[in-house]
Amino acid sequence: MLDDNNLPITMNPYWINDENYQMLVEVINGAKVYDLPIVYVSKTFLNRTPIDVGKLSYALKGVAHVFVQEDVSSNDLIRSFCDDKNEYNGNIGIYYQTDMIQKKRRRVLEHFDPDVVSQSIVRDIIHYTNQQTIPYLYTWDGVLTSLFQDRFRSQKAKRAEAEKTKEETDEVLRVFSDEMNDLEEENKRLTSKLLDRENELEYYKNEFFNRQGVNEGFLSSGTEKEFFQGEKRAFVLSVLSDSLGGMSDKTRKKHIIQDIVQQNEIDDILNNRRDEIKRLLTDYKGINSKLKQELKKLGFVVSEDGTHYKLTYYNDNRYTIVMAKTPSDSRAGKNNVSEINKKVL
Repeated sequence: MLDDNNLPITMNPYWINDENYQMLVEVINGAKVYDLPIVYVSKTFLNRTPIDVGKLSYALKGVAHVFVQEDVSSNDLIRSFCDDKNEYNGNIGIYYQTDMIQKKRRRVLEHFDPDVVSQSIVRDIIHYTNQQTIPYLYTWDGVLTSLFQDRFRSQKAKRAEAEKTKEETDEVLRVFSDEMNDLEEENKRLTSKLLDRENELEYYKNEFFNRQGVNEGFLSSGTEKEFFQGEKRAFVLSVLSDSLGGMSDKTRKKHIIQDIVQQNEIDDILNNRRDEIKRLLTDYKGINSKLKQELKKLGFVVSEDGTHYKLTYYNDNRYTIVMAKTPSDSRAGKNNVSEINKKVL
């Protein structure tokens, strides 16, 4: 059986448990590097495997290793050794063993089609494998060019030998000239073909690496000003993700929307802001200087208006929330949190 840096290449998944978790930890922390990519599938909150890892391992045999969390009880152990950089709760990570491409995380939600998720992972791995540099002499163009160079050097040697003998010079030169013309034509053809292949390869490389970045893609970003980096992207992906639950399975619409959500990692930027507002205002008893500074960090401009405070989001009057300086009851803080999150997040 072939191995990859002492890891056997197999069509079956590697089950990660309390005894061999270091295999996964070394990959995530960059302490161990394999030639093939690593696909890590974590258990869901209910201790289920989100996709058919047997089919996935068979489809990726020889091009990637598949690691699968054996039991959800190992979450705390793995997270402690990986500084929370690992996937958990059913999410899937793809670790490319190169500095050129960052790891990819597949967020698997409850209503995702597992077959579509698996197909997406296989496409990514195969696409990555096809982009790897192939030694020049492993290509047909490389072999032909090498043969041409050998023939060219051979003809040069014949020409030098022929010039030593006056009687043979004319005949040799005539033959050599004909062969050189043929070789030059062949060289032009091969060079043109090689340039076409290089241009084609460059095109696909650009396509591939462009998809790794944060480009606008096929949608206009609109004219609405972004209040903080990633705001528009976070809202669009959140809305698309939430809409999946209301779509019928095995429909074109769901496959396309799910693919877009999967191919664009969803940041927790909106949820983090909602949680921060909840932390600051749930027990609201008025605004002091410390709370005012915390709200300012979240983009709120605080002003006074009689017996009320006005919170204006990024100084845009369309998003103004009015709060009493002295709350009337214990639910005032929770009501303020609900109104703010509903209006701006």
